Amino acid sequence: MYTGIKFTNNASTQLFKSIASDSTELEVNDNYAAVFPKLKNAGDYFMLTLQDMHGNREIVKCTSRTDSVLTVARAQEGTTAKSFPVGALLELRL
Repeated sequence: MYTGIKFTNNASTQLFKSIASDSTELEVNDNYAAVFPKLKNAGDYFMLTLQDMHGNREIVKCTSRTDSVLTVARAQEGTTAKSFPVGALLELRL
């Protein structure tokens, strides 16, 4: 069984609740959580980009997806942890 990075093409949704720069859980609408990969094995993860309407971006590493809650490690790939409002884009980009 392969473990490690998981992908889903064109997976996109919006934040259901705003987050602070130190938040490690992102909540999305229940109807859209399933567009992201299932993380079945220890070590599985996927990368996400958060972007607000002003173009502020942050890359995060999702290490767990339970229903509509994604657990993430913030400020990946040289980005800085930021606060994001309800409705900010959350995308798995290839």
